Order: sequence, then C-alpha cells, then structure tokens
Amino acid sequence: MEAVRTINAAYEQHAASGSTDHPKWPARLCIKGVQAAPGVWEVTWSFSGPDGRATFEYVDVDGELAIRWRRIGGHEIFKSP
Repeated sequence: MEAVRTINAAYEQHAASGSTDHPKWPARLCIKGVQAAPGVWEVTWSFSGPDGRATFEYVDVDGELAIRWRRIGGHEIFKSP
C-alpha cells in the first residue's frame, strides 16, 4: 500500500503542475512499460520476499488523465497484466 500511496501522490503532484509529459516517478520505484502489453506500465517495489509488483494504465476520466490499477502481486501478474 505504501508504494501505491507514493505513486498516487507523485501523480497528483504531476497533474497539479499542468505538465503533459509522463510523471517523474520516485527513483526507489522501478516503473517501466510492460513489453507484451502496450499502454500498460509495471511498478516493482520489492524484488525479494515478498515479491512486490503491480500493473497500471493511464485512462481518461471526465477529460482528466488518471491511473487505473490493474493487477498486484508477484511476478505471476505478467501472465495477464
């Protein structure tokens, strides 16, 4: 939950700035695009037990860009991100 709160806070700060670029994510979170799923992003906050990963995408909500969380878990989430 801490990683989700960190991402949401960084995204809200980015949205408030009016920037149209991708957000500058905290360096301690590994965020990158999912190779097999265009438009889906992955975040990793723990590589060791327990494995901590999630996927998300950007969506339009009433004309504003927002984050939709898709999956959370370990490496198995990449079978269907």
